[in-house]
Amino acid sequence: MGAKTFLPLLWLSLLLAACMDDATDKFRPALAGELALLDAGLDKWEASALSAYNLRSGCTGNTGCESRYKILEVIDGRVASGYDYSSSQFGEAMSGADLENTLMIDDVFSLLRETLLSGNGVEVEYDERYGYPKRWRICNASGCSAADGVFNAFALQ
Repeated sequence: MGAKTFLPLLWLSLLLAACMDDATDKFRPALAGELALLDAGLDKWEASALSAYNLRSGCTGNTGCESRYKILEVIDGRVASGYDYSSSQFGEAMSGADLENTLMIDDVFSLLRETLLSGNGVEVEYDERYGYPKRWRICNASGCSAADGVFNAFALQ
């Protein structure tokens, strides 16, 4: 093999090695720790066996969403009714697709897992009693910063 062939192959192998290093991020200790915390929270949530509760969901941060929140009534693990307080202090009844597309606690566990496995970061605070993510934000691969700004939140009522 001549030098003209060897040098491009060397560069290609170095490039592939760098890509493979990124692909194995999900096996790094920090990610494993985040996944372990997520699993522990999910185990606690599932063990609580709550199937009927009121859930307040909303967000805070520098995007002007401080006053936006929803209160949902969950029966048998499904949203039975809800009120959206995004545009009214008295709340507007939600129906149809608005209720169906509402992010629930189980959905957030899935979203956070997918985010971590895709190489992005998360910051999560879990409820001590029930294990659900009571505050979270999704960040880029290098971590969370003040620019990410938004915390999504749940509170059982």
